[in-house]
Amino acid sequence: MDQLLGFLGLCTLFLVVQCLYTRYSGGLGAIPGPFLASFSNYWKVVAVYTDQMPRKNIDVHRKYGPVVRIGPNHVSFSTPEALRVIYGSRQAYPKVRGTLNADMT
Repeated sequence: MDQLLGFLGLCTLFLVVQCLYTRYSGGLGAIPGPFLASFSNYWKVVAVYTDQMPRKNIDVHRKYGPVVRIGPNHVSFSTPEALRVIYGSRQAYPKVRGTLNADMT
């Protein structure tokens, strides 16, 4: 019985350390958001399962601002400027004049 309690205590300690490490380490630690979302996807899973993700997303942006951490490795942006910064607005490759079939004949 003592070994089982020791094992459960060790597992609990490991989970707590893992949650704290996920919450505070790395570049996303400074981004605000729901506490549970900082170390678990459970917050998102519940919101999606109950069909409340769009509403919850709007609510967290109202509470925390335009940049919100909604998962351990997931950040949500609410501004159009963020789209241009993240995805870029310029073409990576220039367009070729003509069609592919015309060039191959």
